[in-house]
Amino acid sequence: VAARGLDIKDLNLVINYDLPSDPEVYVHRIGRTGREGKSGNAINFFIDQEDYKIKDIEEYTNTTITPTSVSELESIDLSGLSLSPKMKTLFISGGKKDKLRPGDIVGAIVKNISIDPNMIGDINILNVFSYVALDSSVAQEVHDKLQSVKIKKRKFRVGWA
Repeated sequence: VAARGLDIKDLNLVINYDLPSDPEVYVHRIGRTGREGKSGNAINFFIDQEDYKIKDIEEYTNTTITPTSVSELESIDLSGLSLSPKMKTLFISGGKKDKLRPGDIVGAIVKNISIDPNMIGDINILNVFSYVALDSSVAQEVHDKLQSVKIKKRKFRVGWA
Protein backbone atom coordinates (compact mmCIF):
# COMPACT_ATOMS: atom_id res chain seq x y z
CA VAL A 1 0.00 0.00 0.00
CA ALA A 2 1.44 3.32 -1.04
CA ALA A 3 1.10 5.03 2.32
CA ARG A 4 -1.19 5.09 5.32
CA GLY A 5 -3.95 7.62 5.04
CA LEU A 6 -4.06 7.71 1.25
CA ASP A 7 -7.45 6.76 -0.14
CA ILE A 8 -6.76 5.22 -3.54
CA LYS A 9 -9.86 4.60 -5.63
CA ASP A 10 -10.23 1.68 -8.05
CA LEU A 11 -7.36 -0.34 -6.63
CA ASN A 12 -7.59 -3.85 -8.07
CA LEU A 13 -4.47 -5.46 -6.62
CA VAL A 14 -2.69 -5.31 -3.27
CA ILE A 15 0.67 -7.02 -2.84
CA ASN A 16 1.78 -7.65 0.73
CA TYR A 17 5.52 -8.23 0.80
CA ASP A 18 5.47 -8.16 4.60
CA LEU A 19 2.48 -9.71 6.36
CA PRO A 20 1.25 -7.72 9.35
CA SER A 21 1.14 -9.45 12.73
CA ASP A 22 -2.38 -8.16 13.36
CA PRO A 23 -5.06 -9.82 11.16
CA GLU A 24 -7.21 -6.67 11.41
CA VAL A 25 -4.43 -4.65 9.75
CA TYR A 26 -4.30 -7.27 6.98
CA VAL A 27 -8.06 -6.93 6.39
CA HIS A 28 -7.67 -3.14 6.25
CA ARG A 29 -4.90 -3.45 3.65
CA ILE A 30 -6.64 -5.85 1.31
CA GLY A 31 -9.98 -4.12 1.88
CA ARG A 32 -8.65 -1.29 -0.26
CA THR A 33 -9.49 -3.51 -3.27
CA GLY A 34 -13.11 -4.05 -2.25
CA ARG A 35 -14.30 -0.51 -1.69
CA GLU A 36 -17.81 0.47 -2.74
CA GLY A 37 -18.78 -3.06 -3.75
CA LYS A 38 -15.81 -3.54 -6.07
CA SER A 39 -13.57 -6.58 -6.03
CA GLY A 40 -9.85 -7.13 -6.28
CA ASN A 41 -6.96 -9.47 -5.61
CA ALA A 42 -4.36 -9.76 -2.89
CA ILE A 43 -0.99 -11.44 -3.25
CA ASN A 44 0.90 -12.16 -0.03
CA PHE A 45 4.58 -12.99 0.13
CA PHE A 46 5.66 -14.81 3.27
CA ILE A 47 8.16 -17.35 4.50
CA ASP A 48 7.48 -20.64 6.28
CA GLN A 49 8.25 -19.07 9.66
CA GLU A 50 5.25 -16.75 9.12
CA ASP A 51 2.76 -19.61 8.76
CA TYR A 52 1.23 -18.59 12.07
CA LYS A 53 0.27 -15.20 10.55
CA ILE A 54 -1.61 -16.96 7.74
CA LYS A 55 -3.43 -19.14 10.28
CA ASP A 56 -4.37 -16.06 12.33
CA ILE A 57 -5.67 -14.28 9.21
CA GLU A 58 -7.67 -17.37 8.17
CA GLU A 59 -9.21 -17.62 11.61
CA TYR A 60 -9.99 -13.91 11.79
CA THR A 61 -11.56 -13.78 8.31
CA ASN A 62 -13.12 -17.25 8.41
CA THR A 63 -11.53 -18.08 5.04
CA THR A 64 -8.88 -20.40 3.68
CA ILE A 65 -5.70 -19.06 2.10
CA THR A 66 -4.06 -21.46 -0.33
CA PRO A 67 -0.29 -20.94 -0.42
CA THR A 68 1.43 -21.08 -3.80
CA SER A 69 5.16 -21.21 -4.33
CA VAL A 70 6.78 -18.33 -6.18
CA SER A 71 7.65 -20.67 -9.05
CA GLU A 72 3.93 -21.39 -9.53
CA LEU A 73 2.93 -17.71 -9.80
CA GLU A 74 3.20 -17.75 -13.59
CA SER A 75 0.21 -20.11 -13.71
CA ILE A 76 -2.08 -17.70 -11.82
CA ASP A 77 -4.47 -15.89 -14.14
CA LEU A 78 -4.13 -12.18 -13.48
CA SER A 79 -5.53 -11.19 -16.86
CA GLY A 80 -7.08 -7.81 -16.82
CA LEU A 81 -4.77 -6.66 -14.05
CA SER A 82 -2.07 -4.18 -14.79
CA LEU A 83 0.95 -4.41 -12.53
CA SER A 84 1.96 -0.93 -13.64
CA PRO A 85 0.43 1.70 -11.37
CA LYS A 86 -1.68 4.46 -12.92
CA MET A 87 -0.34 6.88 -10.34
CA LYS A 88 2.97 7.36 -8.55
CA THR A 89 3.43 9.22 -5.30
CA LEU A 90 6.00 11.94 -4.65
CA PHE A 91 7.22 12.97 -1.23
CA ILE A 92 7.92 16.66 -0.53
CA SER A 93 9.85 17.60 2.61
CA GLY A 94 7.47 20.45 3.52
CA GLY A 95 4.05 20.49 5.10
CA LYS A 96 1.61 22.45 7.23
CA LYS A 97 4.38 23.82 9.44
CA ASP A 98 5.87 25.34 6.30
CA LYS A 99 2.45 26.79 5.46
CA LEU A 100 2.22 24.66 2.29
CA ARG A 101 -1.20 24.26 0.72
CA PRO A 102 -2.28 21.99 -2.15
CA GLY A 103 -2.61 25.05 -4.40
CA ASP A 104 1.04 25.94 -3.80
CA ILE A 105 2.15 22.51 -4.98
CA VAL A 106 -0.19 22.45 -8.00
CA GLY A 107 0.93 25.97 -8.90
CA ALA A 108 4.60 25.04 -8.76
CA ILE A 109 4.04 21.99 -10.93
CA VAL A 110 1.82 23.63 -13.55
CA LYS A 111 3.90 26.82 -13.72
CA ASN A 112 7.21 25.01 -14.21
CA ILE A 113 6.20 21.84 -16.03
CA SER A 114 3.85 21.73 -19.00
CA ILE A 115 1.39 19.06 -17.88
CA ASP A 116 -2.38 18.87 -17.70
CA PRO A 117 -3.45 19.69 -14.11
CA ASN A 118 -5.77 16.65 -14.31
CA MET A 119 -2.63 14.48 -14.17
CA ILE A 120 -2.20 15.58 -10.56
CA GLY A 121 -4.15 13.41 -8.14
CA ASP A 122 -4.65 13.68 -4.40
CA ILE A 123 -2.35 15.90 -2.40
CA ASN A 124 -1.98 15.13 1.30
CA ILE A 125 -0.26 17.75 3.38
CA LEU A 126 0.86 16.58 6.80
CA ASN A 127 2.71 18.56 9.49
CA VAL A 128 6.24 18.37 8.10
CA PHE A 129 5.88 16.63 4.73
CA SER A 130 3.45 16.17 1.85
CA TYR A 131 2.46 13.49 -0.65
CA VAL A 132 1.43 14.18 -4.25
CA ALA A 133 -0.13 11.54 -6.51
CA LEU A 134 0.81 11.97 -10.17
CA ASP A 135 -0.12 10.18 -13.36
CA SER A 136 2.70 7.69 -14.01
CA SER A 137 3.32 9.11 -17.47
CA VAL A 138 4.49 12.46 -16.01
CA ALA A 139 5.70 11.46 -12.55
CA GLN A 140 9.40 11.15 -13.41
CA GLU A 141 9.45 14.50 -15.23
CA VAL A 142 7.71 16.23 -12.31
CA HIS A 143 10.09 14.58 -9.84
CA ASP A 144 13.15 15.68 -11.79
CA LYS A 145 12.03 19.26 -12.34
CA LEU A 146 10.76 19.83 -8.79
CA GLN A 147 14.33 19.21 -7.59
CA SER A 148 15.22 22.73 -8.68
CA VAL A 149 11.86 24.50 -8.30
CA LYS A 150 10.98 26.71 -5.36
CA ILE A 151 7.60 26.37 -3.72
CA LYS A 152 6.63 29.42 -1.68
CA LYS A 153 10.13 30.83 -2.25
CA ARG A 154 11.77 27.73 -0.70
CA LYS A 155 13.41 24.64 -2.05
CA PHE A 156 12.16 21.35 -0.61
CA ARG A 157 13.57 17.86 -0.98
CA VAL A 158 11.52 15.77 -3.40
CA GLY A 159 11.60 11.98 -3.55
CA TRP A 160 9.49 8.88 -4.10
CA ALA A 161 7.07 7.87 -1.38
